[in-house]
Amino acid sequence: MDSITIRLQEDRLRRIADEADQRDMSRSDVIREWFDERDELRSECARLQSECEDLQTECDRLQREKRLLLEQREEHTELVNAVKEERTLAKQKANAGVFTRAKWWLVGMGDDD
Repeated sequence: MDSITIRLQEDRLRRIADEADQRDMSRSDVIREWFDERDELRSECARLQSECEDLQTECDRLQREKRLLLEQREEHTELVNAVKEERTLAKQKANAGVFTRAKWWLVGMGDDD
C-alpha cells in the first residue's frame, strides 16, 4: 500500500482523530473506511437511480393505461346513452298508434313526438 501526505483543516483532522479514538483505529484506517463507505454509497446511489428510472417508466406506462381506460369508459358511456335513446324510441314507436306511426314514416319523428 502506498502512503500519501495531505494537509487538512484542523476541524477535519480533529473529526478523524476523534473517530479513530472512539473506534480504537488508526486515522488512516478511518480514512480508508470513509472511502469504502463512499464507494458503497455511490454504488447504492446508482442502484437507486436505476430503480427510480424503472419506477418512472412504470408510472408512465400506468398513466397511458389510465388514459386509455378513461377513453374506453367515455366511449362505453356514449354507447350506453345511444342504446338508452334507441330503447326510448322503440318504446315510443311500440306505444304509438297506427296513424302516428304512419305520420312518422312519412315526415320523420320530431322532437315533440
